[in-house]
Amino acid sequence: MNFALAGPNMNLAPQANVGDGWLDLVLVQKAERKQFAKFLENILRGQENQNQLNTRRVKELEVEWHSPHYHVDDQAQEDTIPVKIKIKVIP
Repeated sequence: MNFALAGPNMNLAPQANVGDGWLDLVLVQKAERKQFAKFLENILRGQENQNQLNTRRVKELEVEWHSPHYHVDDQAQEDTIPVKIKIKVIP
């Protein structure tokens, strides 16, 4: 993320700053999905979350997955699999 808020004002990466030259990568492991869902539910209900999400600051990253469907900036995309994208901060 290059911004703190996503969707309906969900603060997923509070340290994110669009002007600092870094992406704040929010990491959710498969085993943490239920905990992440609870985190999002709390946000939507206006409740405080005791735990913060696991984040890493990166300049670039490459993602690969094996489904032809994905979203980029709220736009549905479809591609051949595996899908590989590279994301890089350009100052």
